[in-house]
Amino acid sequence: MGAPRIGLVCSNDLARDGLKAVLEARNLRVARSAPSTRDLTSIGNDADDGKLDLILIATPPDRSHSDEWLVAKQLFAEARVVLTIDRYDIGAVSEAIRGGVEGILSDDISCDQMVISLHLVSLGERIVSSHVIAELLRHQPLGPSGADASMPIDLSGEEIEILQHLVAGATNKVIAERMSLSVTTVKICIKVLFRKLRVTNRTQAAIWAVVRGIRRLEIVNPANHS
Repeated sequence: MGAPRIGLVCSNDLARDGLKAVLEARNLRVARSAPSTRDLTSIGNDADDGKLDLILIATPPDRSHSDEWLVAKQLFAEARVVLTIDRYDIGAVSEAIRGGVEGILSDDISCDQMVISLHLVSLGERIVSSHVIAELLRHQPLGPSGADASMPIDLSGEEIEILQHLVAGATNKVIAERMSLSVTTVKICIKVLFRKLRVTNRTQAAIWAVVRGIRRLEIVNPANHS
């Protein structure tokens, strides 16, 4: 599989050129870059046949910019969408996730972490960076107990630990290694968790956990695992 064809959206020309240079220096292919998502459609590139695999929008998903990811989903239905954000509103983040956005990254994420995240999203993963989750938790105060009373009482210790790994962005392979389980068992446990929590993906499960005080396991560092 070749490098994903990336469409880069950033309203600031200098920041856009800098980000493009960073990505290309790390062997990511920026097929098009523009100040807005709509502008991506007017940039001709015969070699790409007008198609993009991934759109990176370096704009916060607040109300004044929410149309960017909406437009991306409308104009590039087959592309996966990643946002970088600089403000932490769980409502806006949740809206973006419900709208089909596949990745949400903090705007202060390191270059290497961004590259890893973009590769994971291009391979089909949904990613919310640990920085975003930490800030959501910081800006969304919880009660003194650190857990919402609505948390299901039938979550086992193993399921809570899996949730902690999901909050950290760990893959099934990493979870299996850390918990001494098979990857198949982890997949089954996660499916059961989704059913219990009434969510449909890892990102939703992680956000559910964060707002109820279930924190990430600091020992997990996906960047150190292939």
